[in-house]
Amino acid sequence: MILLILFVIFCGVMAVGNIKGWFSKNQEHTDILSLKGICYVERNDVAYTLKPSDLLNMGDIITVTNGASVRLGSEDAEITVSDNSIIKITDISDGKLSLELLQGEAFIWAEAYLIDNISLSDSIIHMDDGVILLSAQKGSSTAYSLLGNHVITYGGESETIEEGTCMLLLQNEKSKGNIELISLNDFALSNIRRVNEDTSLFFSNEDISEMEKARQEEIERAKAEQLKNETVNTGGHASNPGNTGSSNATGNNDKIPEKEPTYCTIEIRCDTILNNMDNLETGKEVFVPDSGTILSTTRVEFLENETVFEVLKRVCDAYGIQLEYSYTALYESYYIEGINHLYEFDCGNESGWMYKVNGWFPNYGCSAYRLKDGDTIVWCYTCNGLGADVGGSVY
Repeated sequence: MILLILFVIFCGVMAVGNIKGWFSKNQEHTDILSLKGICYVERNDVAYTLKPSDLLNMGDIITVTNGASVRLGSEDAEITVSDNSIIKITDISDGKLSLELLQGEAFIWAEAYLIDNISLSDSIIHMDDGVILLSAQKGSSTAYSLLGNHVITYGGESETIEEGTCMLLLQNEKSKGNIELISLNDFALSNIRRVNEDTSLFFSNEDISEMEKARQEEIERAKAEQLKNETVNTGGHASNPGNTGSSNATGNNDKIPEKEPTYCTIEIRCDTILNNMDNLETGKEVFVPDSGTILSTTRVEFLENETVFEVLKRVCDAYGIQLEYSYTALYESYYIEGINHLYEFDCGNESGWMYKVNGWFPNYGCSAYRLKDGDTIVWCYTCNGLGADVGGSVY
């Protein structure tokens, strides 16, 4: 019996060891440089929680959960992966990494001889020495060159992404433009700031500080405004608003602790129209409030993994605000056509609705942006410059 037990234990150790790569002495690996929060690695169709001491192998798929991040590679080739991201190590040979970003964002700082290629949305990026930021969201992907020139092959054609430019990829289409600091989120800004301690990127830390200050002021303004307004509590107890206690799923006196509620704020504005009334379609002026504010900053409870779109829809329902939207297959997201009877092109051929979160305008659809506790959402109507008049940018 003892021998049988020992044999079962040995088999278990061997099985786990083979999955985790304990016995792959001749196989090339890459290291985990830092790990924050909970991340998972899938290897040989088995997933387990990633630990800082783990080595990553070819074929590994790393999933980074909400609020987490992981940095892998070496001192000369580091890849930082943001939360809500999935990345696959497609190859490791002769010390060179090949990667595929399946979802989310990755910030890559490396020398060319250490990174072979990076796959992004049916494209292949051949990285030169330098820094590149990649974003893969539903329906669209973007590559930003922050240092150096990089070649991207997409649809059978190759093109160079020069330093300071970016490439937007949409289902067999691509467009190129200059990188605007306002188009970069907090993940990008924090990594640029870190790398700037050793080298000089396209944006300086002084530029970043000014942007961070402006965004923080936006958040503080939203908090101050929210204190004067009502909370829309349709999140965790949407189906039964009167139920504010703990659930008792076991039928005894033991109560299952509830998660702390999560909140965001949302505001809907069309004040840019006030300066462009001459361009407004006749009859639409009745839908433009004198203040330019359709919904003042309102605090909303939301559920885990809910999106900006879901919160907008719920709030409009609660306040009786007209909302029209459609699903856009190109972006794999819902597109907001009209709010409060104000539609795209109602105030010029560059007019329409845009959204920002914490002062940043995401370059992907509102039903792809998953909210975090404390986020501030602003829906704003742009009249000129495809968002330039509300502080946004195409890129």
